[in-house]
Amino acid sequence: MSGSIDRSKLCAYVNILLLISFLAVVASSVVIWVVLPAGGLRGATFLGIRRGPWTDVHLVSGAVMAVLVVVHLTLHVDYLKTLPAIARR
Repeated sequence: MSGSIDRSKLCAYVNILLLISFLAVVASSVVIWVVLPAGGLRGATFLGIRRGPWTDVHLVSGAVMAVLVVVHLTLHVDYLKTLPAIARR
């Protein structure tokens, strides 16, 4: 299969993208709820960006993370099938 990516590289890329999306969700959460809380100063910004766009970043990065979690679990379905047997040991 020349030109196709091997499974371990795909897992690595998915994991890296999961980390990035997770960090974006965490960072945007802090900005939304701590730095620019609802009802705070009208017109306040963080890094020159108002609360609305930060909320968009939060929602989009969360949706990307959800999709990547599904891909991650799909890539590891064989391992997930062994978990009940591992738990019974």
